[in-house]
Formats: sequence, structure tokens, C-alpha cells
Amino acid sequence: MLSVRDYRPGDAEALFVVCQEAILDGATDYTPAQRSAWAARFTSAEALALKLAMQQVVVGLSGDQPKGLMTLDGGLLDLAYVAPEARGSGLADLMHAVLLNRATVAGQGDLTVHASHHARRFLARQGWQARAEQEVQIGGETLENCVMELRLSA
Repeated sequence: MLSVRDYRPGDAEALFVVCQEAILDGATDYTPAQRSAWAARFTSAEALALKLAMQQVVVGLSGDQPKGLMTLDGGLLDLAYVAPEARGSGLADLMHAVLLNRATVAGQGDLTVHASHHARRFLARQGWQARAEQEVQIGGETLENCVMELRLSA
């Protein structure tokens, strides 16, 4: 059974694993070297916990196990990861809907994201619009992503 709840500090270790697996095993649009550099940005569960404590976070669960997360940092959709074994299950859709509902209720205007190739396809299906392609340097590797926007206000 899939569900979404708020982040709890005890989730950090499981979510660190989700992020690592989503990047290293799931981000197949990027080379192994690019994925390694990207994953290295997540240095530890403790560092992730510090980051998550400063953002609005929803955790996607399969049963009682964390299998995904999405975060908002103001108007930026900052993190969006789903464990490879949970892809295609509808968990990302559920987390996205909950996060957008919360942003709308809070009166948030437009949202932006710097989307990976895989995230871009998912977000486009959710109504996000591509605004610009960009290259970012991470750990000596160049990765392409896409700046996207979603208008929440009328």
C-alpha cells in the first residue's frame, strides 16, 4: 500500500539510501561517472537530515518503508527521488500531488525545478513547462538538466 507522510528525523538513513539508489541505479540517462559525481553530493544520512530539516518534505511509503521523497525549498522543488524498485508504482504521482496541494494552500506562486532527464519526463506529464536547458558541473563532471516551471496561481 502506498502512502505519503511528513518527514521524520528517523527517516534520514532510509532516505539517504533511496537517494543513492535512485541516482546510482536509476538515473540511467547519465553515465556512470556522472551518476557517481551526483551521488557524492549526498555525503551522509546526517548531512541529508540537516538539509531536510530546512525544507518542506514529503516521504513516500510502500507499506511502512520509505521509498521516496520530494522537497520544497520556498518555490524550488529541490529533491525528488524514488527508489528504483518503486518506480512506476504511482508513488511519485502521490508525493507530487500532496506537495503541490500544500504549496497551493500556502499561497505559493510559481514553482521551479532543475530537473534531471528522468524527472523532466515525469514533471512534463504533471504540467510543468520546460524553460531552459543547462549544464551544471558536479564533481568534475558535466550534467545536463532542465529548468522547469509550474504555475500554481491563476
